[in-house]
Amino acid sequence: MSDMYKLINEYPRQFERGFRAAEAISIPPDIKEVVIIAVSYNAAVVAIVQSLFGDEFKVPVILYSDMRSLQQLGPQTLCIAISLCGHRAEVVSAVQIAHASGAKIVVITTGGELEIFARERKLPLVLLDKQLSEWKFRMGHGIVLATIVQLLINARVLSATARQKILTAVTAIEKLYLPKLGQKLVDLLAGSTVLIYSSPYHTGLARLCKSLINILWQTPCFTGSFTDLQYLEIHGFGHKGYAKHLVLLLQDKNDDALTQTTIVNLATKLADNKIKYYILGLPGETRIEKTLAGIMLFYWTIYGALQTDSK
Repeated sequence: MSDMYKLINEYPRQFERGFRAAEAISIPPDIKEVVIIAVSYNAAVVAIVQSLFGDEFKVPVILYSDMRSLQQLGPQTLCIAISLCGHRAEVVSAVQIAHASGAKIVVITTGGELEIFARERKLPLVLLDKQLSEWKFRMGHGIVLATIVQLLINARVLSATARQKILTAVTAIEKLYLPKLGQKLVDLLAGSTVLIYSSPYHTGLARLCKSLINILWQTPCFTGSFTDLQYLEIHGFGHKGYAKHLVLLLQDKNDDALTQTTIVNLATKLADNKIKYYILGLPGETRIEKTLAGIMLFYWTIYGALQTDSK
């Protein structure tokens, strides 16, 4: 547990390491679209990048969802394939199809089949150190996020100012003290099936937090949008079987007035149905700060949960 404690404290430094890992990768300037091939944790990180910088992308940046669509790619498509272990069958198969279609490929991995595929074809390769403790504890999302952003900068899809925005946010979150709030979440969530709801801006963060809770805490957790909860799922909470559920509403003060009002209305409806809920005000000031701090907060939550379970 002491290794995990140290790792979480060093989380803000992951971003500079990720930027450095990818800054030497050269990508031709004629890119018309970017397709990122990723699953699980890494797909959630891609969604976070899309949320933070989607308005700044100079070309579409999408997460692949259909093998058939990969067959329609061409030389002006950049495919970024991410599998840290290098053996995820979905990623390996998808990148093979994309390469055969003529797309430009960049690989992010620590080894495995994906490294072999890249080296045999002399493809640009971001080879991350497989010995890093971040991979052991599944807490290297800052490295992956920064690597993706740097590749998009290299491809001229994103301005270099994105890197500075992240590093500025990292400086700010280093001043936050999050373990206490993390332990509060442990106390709230323990023994419950957790339902995380968010605005579209924080879909990626919610999905990443869900994965952490599912895999590291081994606790059932699901995600959804405020819209789904307000118009659909709220009607399913009238049954007694939901007594062990806890609804976690992610609140960002930067969200628009309608979203803020929606959160209040949802809290009222949940209370009327006697469903446990908690409005989590994401720490930080800007949206980037809140997102990156949100990841760190859930690291502390997992740390606190594992400590509690071990007693």
